[in-house]
Amino acid sequence: MVDSPSRDGIVPRVSRGESNLPAQRLRVALDLFELGETMLRQRLRRSRPAATDAEIEEAVAAWRTERSGAEHGDAPGPSRSWPLG
Repeated sequence: MVDSPSRDGIVPRVSRGESNLPAQRLRVALDLFELGETMLRQRLRRSRPAATDAEIEEAVAAWRTERSGAEHGDAPGPSRSWPLG
């Protein structure tokens, strides 16, 4: 089992009003992403009890790249090329 952040370890850092330095905000975002992956793994294990660890990791990797419903990003509106200009 992968050691992962817990919701209790993330939320207090944000809600205590500590300074919002960019590095701290990035750390919280990365912790939340890691927590989301942990939750996805748990959901996959419940829905596929016979799956091996490798199969679960393959499904997580597919989720990272395919993200059904967010193929063109998470924001609404038309896709735009990068860099914006």
